[in-house]
Amino acid sequence: MRTADWLRDHPRDPLLVPHGSPTEEAAARLLEDGHRDLFVTDDKGAVCGHIGHLRIARLLLAERRPRLSRRHLLERVAGGTAADLMERHFAHAGPEEELHDVLHRLLDHDQDELPILDEEHRPLGVIDLTAVLRARLTEDGEG
Repeated sequence: MRTADWLRDHPRDPLLVPHGSPTEEAAARLLEDGHRDLFVTDDKGAVCGHIGHLRIARLLLAERRPRLSRRHLLERVAGGTAADLMERHFAHAGPEEELHDVLHRLLDHDQDELPILDEEHRPLGVIDLTAVLRARLTEDGEG
């Protein structure tokens, strides 16, 4: 099955935020939406970065970790932009790739969602690992 076929049968849009958004806004959006991955877009709408749930958790809970002070936490979260916080290297795929190939890529990265991007890196949808697991469990139960 191609990733485009998966998106047709399991449509899900990625959670997007412009690269200039304040980090506080990006963190709040990720925590309120129910997604575990936030993808950062440039001025043309192309996906240029990734902010994961775990990265936000590390920042917001840093005050409870002995090596980071509250002031350091606030400096890291406040005043910056999504572009400052994002990871530039992240797992993604094209619409013609085989689903089983891209699932391995997803499992090898710190992501629960894999954006499917067109040739200009604009988002077409996202493959959610939880949905894949549910589909697999349903398949196994039918056999």
